[in-house]
Amino acid sequence: MGTPTYYQLVHLSGSEEDELIRQLEAQKRRGKIITVIFLVCFASTPFALMAHRSYKRHQERQAELLTPAEQAEVRRLLDARVGERAKCEAEWKDAAKAETLRALGGSCGAHLLSPTAGAGSSYTQSGSIDGNYFGSWGLSYVGSPEAIAQRSGSCGDGEWREVRAREELAMGTADKGTLRWARYAGSGRGSGYDVYVVASERKAPITLSGSFIAGAVSGHAYLYSRGAGRFLCAFDFDARNSENVSTSFRYMKGNFLDHDMKQRQAEQAALGRDLEVQVRRAIAARVAQ
Repeated sequence: MGTPTYYQLVHLSGSEEDELIRQLEAQKRRGKIITVIFLVCFASTPFALMAHRSYKRHQERQAELLTPAEQAEVRRLLDARVGERAKCEAEWKDAAKAETLRALGGSCGAHLLSPTAGAGSSYTQSGSIDGNYFGSWGLSYVGSPEAIAQRSGSCGDGEWREVRAREELAMGTADKGTLRWARYAGSGRGSGYDVYVVASERKAPITLSGSFIAGAVSGHAYLYSRGAGRFLCAFDFDARNSENVSTSFRYMKGNFLDHDMKQRQAEQAALGRDLEVQVRRAIAARVAQ
């Protein structure tokens, strides 16, 4: 046990008692004020952080907006694209004349990427597209050679972005990204190739629940070079479905109607994608000759 400590309590006089009470009350007020300040600071911290982040984003956004000189540059580049697109359209109309197309030979002097085994299989089974093989050249079907001239070729590529850039300038929201696009967008003609097919036969595949009747596409194809602004060649080709086509599907377990419906849908979709792969392969192989 500890050693007891003895001390004596002293009774305060009236004035001393009043002074002590005042000090205690002042101390309580300070404590309440400090507590309120702490609670206010604690509660407002998230809002302060949000306000700081918002202000920082606003500053960053303001820094990204174009200066008057940059806005004027974008307008000049957009106006120049109008003239370049008109020139591109004129070149296209001249290149797509029926007599010009009829005079084309079969030697292309170009190279088109063909879907590899892996890319073709992935696309056939699930619809997953590898842009290296499916986005590197365009494929369009037309009713006749004369109908090709009714298209716009690649002259309209990026026109939607041009419209958007003008809207951004009008609203004052054009930024450095708009300027970068305008500087490097080029003439709008672009690069790469487009193939236009006048099909003499275009038979869709038919699924028979586990088997199928192969689809086929044959016809005359015209190869257009965007960079050169002209058609390079024209040739015949034939394509048909692969001997075997793989696919997969999901269905509601125990629901035979759902199973049959999903199976037919998956098979039909896979056969259609496989035929597209075979068409692209046939065209790419013919161009390479």
